[in-house]
Amino acid sequence: MPPRRRATTNADPRPPTAFHSFPKLPLELQLRVWEFSITAAYVDIKWDSTQRVFASNRKIPALLHVSQTSRREGLKHYRLSFASSPEFARIYFSPELDTAYFTWSSLGAAPGRLGRKLGDEDCRSLQSLLVNECHLLSHVREGLRELARFTNLKSIGVVCDSSNPQVGKQFGEAELMEYSELLDEGLEDLVSRKERWPSLVCLRTQEDEPACSRHWWFDGWNKRAGYPQREEWPKAMAKCLENLQLTEEDDVLDEAGFLFYMMVANAMEPFVGP
Repeated sequence: MPPRRRATTNADPRPPTAFHSFPKLPLELQLRVWEFSITAAYVDIKWDSTQRVFASNRKIPALLHVSQTSRREGLKHYRLSFASSPEFARIYFSPELDTAYFTWSSLGAAPGRLGRKLGDEDCRSLQSLLVNECHLLSHVREGLRELARFTNLKSIGVVCDSSNPQVGKQFGEAELMEYSELLDEGLEDLVSRKERWPSLVCLRTQEDEPACSRHWWFDGWNKRAGYPQREEWPKAMAKCLENLQLTEEDDVLDEAGFLFYMMVANAMEPFVGP
């Protein structure tokens, strides 16, 4: 009796690239899949002066053009945003998930102004903002009035200067402590504390380096952000940054003066008698 031959199958080593039975799944499962496909993102936003609109490198979320069902679910999160009025909006954005990153240099001379380019609804809906430290400091002279338009911000990520981290020294410590005491005057007066502050995050470009020492005060700021305050956050942040800048400049001058003193002392040393 000849031996039985085992059935052989030619398995395709390549993984499947499509799931053709997806439309046959129950609608509840389809919706769960679409929900999982929605992820947070940083969205760059630049003013196009030739077209007179805000533009972005972000592509249209795939969820919005796969099927009618996916688009219906996607539009619950994404909407065309960043324009003076809806008909000029070109960027799909999720206020609850996405973080806006404005190219302030595209908005005119420093520090860059939104002017009438952005509608009130977009300003109110923005919850997360990413900004370079140099641009943030350039707005201090105007009391952060441009950022004050974002009335419902929950977080601000600060991209610090990676070429000038200044790790190990807490600039402006005395000045910020003094300002903190002013903010806490009349602490028992809870009725006047209605202002909500956004949290601050220091974003280093290199993860293996310690946090920027200029942003050590973010921890104290974030503790305050957990409770209502009396001072509006743009004014308070501008004051903190102003104190920080002044102290940092003084420290640089002191260091320069010390180096100059040492240079003169070394030059005079051969002429000094015993």
